[in-house]
Amino acid sequence: MKPQPLLLILCFLLVTPIASAQFIIEWIDPLDFRDATYDNGPRSERSTQIVLNDLERYFTRNAKRHFGDRAQLSMTVTQLDLAGDFEAWRGREYFDVRIVRPIYPARIEFSYSLKSPDGTLLAQGSEKLLNDLFTRPLNSSFENYPYIKEIVDDWMSRLARKHTQPSG
Repeated sequence: MKPQPLLLILCFLLVTPIASAQFIIEWIDPLDFRDATYDNGPRSERSTQIVLNDLERYFTRNAKRHFGDRAQLSMTVTQLDLAGDFEAWRGREYFDVRIVRPIYPARIEFSYSLKSPDGTLLAQGSEKLLNDLFTRPLNSSFENYPYIKEIVDDWMSRLARKHTQPSG
């Protein structure tokens, strides 16, 4: 049987990374993160993946907003701790309620590289970001995991101002 050209092209597209991607994120051992689950149930790959998918969509959207086509940002996340915690001692009615207080700050640790469109390295390093809750009002209070999103968005904004210039 002769292979169908359309099928071959489709298979090639599925296994080939898209070269125009402006943001790449890698999560290293996410089941070992301090806190990356959306509920108080047993830590599971599914629960962690729901959180990481949400964060990845948000970070991708904001990387595009901050860097556009002027740079490619790659992040390798090695630790994540969402703001708040589940306080089981409060009783069954609070089982899935994340209590957000200053003693439970949002934290994220990652390494990164920022490259120009031609592949020139603009910046690289590692970061340990901490959101010291309640120091200012949140800009994205209707988002899931707003404290972690805000500290990464602030960091992206500073990085973009320092290493890229708006086109036009």
